[in-house]
Amino acid sequence: MKDRQIAFLATCLATVSVGGKIQKARALLDSDSTLSFVTTKLVQQSKAKKIKRSTNFTGISQTSVPISWYQVDLDLIPNSDLPNVLMRTIMLDCISGDLPGFSLHGVREQSFLQGKQLADPCSINQIL
Repeated sequence: MKDRQIAFLATCLATVSVGGKIQKARALLDSDSTLSFVTTKLVQQSKAKKIKRSTNFTGISQTSVPISWYQVDLDLIPNSDLPNVLMRTIMLDCISGDLPGFSLHGVREQSFLQGKQLADPCSINQIL
C-alpha cells in the first residue's frame, strides 16, 4: 500500500441567503483565497439571479483568450448580531473533487479534538 497524504480541510455549516432564500450550506474555508465560489446546485435550488461576466485573459505568450463566468451574489449570515456579509461568488458545477473513499478511525478521540465543538456538525468519518 502506498503512503497516502491526508489533508484536513476547514469546513463549516453556514447560513446563507441566495436569491432571498435562506438555507444551510456546507462551506469550504480557504483563508488564502482571493475568490469565492458557489455551486450550480445551490444556485438552482435557490433560483438565484446569475449575472454573466466576461473578460480577456492574456497568457505568457501574450495571446488573449476570452473567458466568461456567472457571478452570483449571496449573503453570509453570521451566528451573532454582526451584519450579513455580501459575497460576490463565481458559480462552478463542482468546487472540489471526490471525497476520499476511506475513513480515519479514532480521529474524534484525538486529544486536540476533545471538548471542541466542530463548526461542521457532519461526522468526521463522513467527511473523510
